Amino acid sequence: MLNLIDKIGDWNPQLFRELKGRLKKSYVAIALFISLAPQILILLLQFDTDKNEQVYLNFWEPDTWRMLFISFNIIFIFMLLVIGAYLIVNDLVKEERDGTLNFIRLSPQSELSIFTGKMLGVPALIYLMIIVAITIHIFSGISENIPISSILIFYTTLVASCAFFYSLACLFAIFGGTNLRVGKAWFASGLILSFLMISIVWMYADIYYFSVWFRIFSPIEMSYYLFSDLSIQYSSSGLKNLIVFNLPLGQDYFSLLALFLVNYGLCTYWIWQGLIRCFRNPNATLLGKRQSFLLVANFNFIHLGFLMHGGLTNQENFIAEITYLYIWNLVLFIVLLAMILPHRQAIQDWATFRLQKYPKNKYFFKSSLLSELILDEKSPGTLAIAINILIAAIFAITLALIKGTAFYKSDALASAMLIAICIVFLINLITIYASIAQLMLMLKNSKRGSLSMGTTAVAVTLPILIASILSFSISNTSDTDTTLWLFTIFFPFGFANTTAIKIASVFICQLAILALLNWYLI
Repeated sequence: MLNLIDKIGDWNPQLFRELKGRLKKSYVAIALFISLAPQILILLLQFDTDKNEQVYLNFWEPDTWRMLFISFNIIFIFMLLVIGAYLIVNDLVKEERDGTLNFIRLSPQSELSIFTGKMLGVPALIYLMIIVAITIHIFSGISENIPISSILIFYTTLVASCAFFYSLACLFAIFGGTNLRVGKAWFASGLILSFLMISIVWMYADIYYFSVWFRIFSPIEMSYYLFSDLSIQYSSSGLKNLIVFNLPLGQDYFSLLALFLVNYGLCTYWIWQGLIRCFRNPNATLLGKRQSFLLVANFNFIHLGFLMHGGLTNQENFIAEITYLYIWNLVLFIVLLAMILPHRQAIQDWATFRLQKYPKNKYFFKSSLLSELILDEKSPGTLAIAINILIAAIFAITLALIKGTAFYKSDALASAMLIAICIVFLINLITIYASIAQLMLMLKNSKRGSLSMGTTAVAVTLPILIASILSFSISNTSDTDTTLWLFTIFFPFGFANTTAIKIASVFICQLAILALLNWYLI
């Protein structure tokens, strides 16, 4: 064992450090006891006696092995994801608190080596318990005549989900440095536990595009898809009806596995971009502006795939799909504000170095400003946010052109104008939020991150609250002036019962607010 650990240390020093601290005799003995005790009990229950009181093996009926197999599936998932994520977050927070994480930052190891060592080493005892239990798990599956290929698909999904959730746990632990250290581990594991409990409820439901993206993050969904015929309350998994870009991926085990792996892989890739950027420099933004453009395109392409299939039966379904795309993008852009907007020191460095770099060549100074606002990671991010909105709008327009033509052939010009106006209002609104967040991040206050989130939240919710108090109802737009809703994230409802003059007035007002904020920012 010592020689093996030494070889591991040559390959990954961080993994060696984690294993050396955890694979102690007492810890290993406890882990083995916890894993082996129920297995030994199961084995003892197989023994029976005949009339001459001779002991022999009397294996359980297939129904009993079925319940044992399903139980192990759930135990593996919850142990790996909930307990494993808790251990990783708790370990990183403890190292940050003790100051040892700074020594790791100064080491010549790559971020990939460090975090791979953490994800493989910190939950090592959990891995040991599950490896010891895999034999009886496979035996119970074979006793129920489950194809070994289905069991391997489940294991593959479980490994991919661990890579995703553990990467997310690492990013959650180090993001923000010393902020929110208390209870981070409990909060992270609690979120994962809640997600898994919700997925248990969802797995009996039919597939619907509003929830499908969340569902393909859950290994419980894959487990039920593979082994739904083993359930006591048999019901076919909703994922069997999953169609992406007109491809019936839910009809085949391997195509659905490919979708799970692609989704896990893409999301894990973006998480690692943030890990690599923030680990050495905790004050860096999670993503660069170039990366944010690719992220928004990637995000919209995935969601477009869930919508681009089948025909629409009525106009309400089309509006629901557009609303779905809008809501997901709204959530993405609120998160994006925290991911790409730089803090005070970064912007100060950028502004100072620009003046030093181009002191005389004023023409080049002005011409380079636009490209730097779009691409430079230390420049204010409001323009980059606006470009990201345009990228998302391209996908929405694509959906509208392909699926909405059937309902708007008679008034195509008016429909196109309405879509264009909605995009303009969305750009104004999100850019206003980005400007407010950027201004808060430039404060000298040490809690400027929290102030930025709080102020942006107020900017989003306060107009909705004011409009609601003044009885401007969304549901009854035929009798009520809806102009005030144009100032909120529910601005599409504001076009229902207003006039062109009022729409133009709101647009000019938004431009004035945006100009004032950016004048102050400059």
